[in-house]
Amino acid sequence: MEPYFFNLDAPIENLSGVPSDLQKFFAKTGDGYVVADDFKPAATRLNGLARNLEDTRKARTQAGQDAGKAREQARQLAAIFEGVEGITEVTPEAISTYIADLSAKAAAGGKGSKAAAEEIERVRKEMATAHGKDLDALKAANEGLSGQITTLVKGAQISDALASHKIVGSGEVLKSYLDQRVKVMTDETTGQPYAAVVDDKGQVRYNGAGNPMKVTEYVASLKESDDFRPFFAAEKKNGTGTEPNQRKPGVQQKADGEERTPLSKISAGLQALRK
Repeated sequence: MEPYFFNLDAPIENLSGVPSDLQKFFAKTGDGYVVADDFKPAATRLNGLARNLEDTRKARTQAGQDAGKAREQARQLAAIFEGVEGITEVTPEAISTYIADLSAKAAAGGKGSKAAAEEIERVRKEMATAHGKDLDALKAANEGLSGQITTLVKGAQISDALASHKIVGSGEVLKSYLDQRVKVMTDETTGQPYAAVVDDKGQVRYNGAGNPMKVTEYVASLKESDDFRPFFAAEKKNGTGTEPNQRKPGVQQKADGEERTPLSKISAGLQALRK
């Protein structure tokens, strides 16, 4: 039974909408029916109780709907992560830990990075499909996953490209430079992310065949560059024992006579890219 609210401000035309047990508290006037004066204080209190009852019912209804959505989302998440190695029970905490572990592989680079990127992309797509019209509610989560995918794809491509060369030192200078020159894009046909080499204006670079330059091709070109050659270990020439490609970061003279090493030039270039 819905709660009844007394109209204390104006008469009502008839008593057809008034519960039968409350009709006795109305008085007939020339304009219709009004709440009797001696009953108005009680009617005011009853209106307050009715409003509280209505608010409680609405809250219970909303709570029921929210609980239903939560159960459905839990079911969908269970379906997405069922059988995933490392998750024994599908809970928000377990999922967060799983995603965090995948993200940690980005810093390590190597083969694991590519697999982690593919797994995060799978989770993102399945969550988007499962929630359908609730994509707006997943926007923040998807943005976070997209950022992780970008990091993983870029890190994997850079690590794989450098892995085919012997690098002098830790390679952090090269990685920092490549991080500015490699951009993750989305294939318009497949929707899959891929790494592209870009110039200082953010435009995709192309190789001699007219195809988008691969990260491996770009790294190979850096190896032949005077500025970057010192960061690659030289290949020994058979029979001579010499290392023609090995050149320690030497000192070069600028036009104004100031000494400038390849490392300082690369550092200056990185500074310019960040502006």
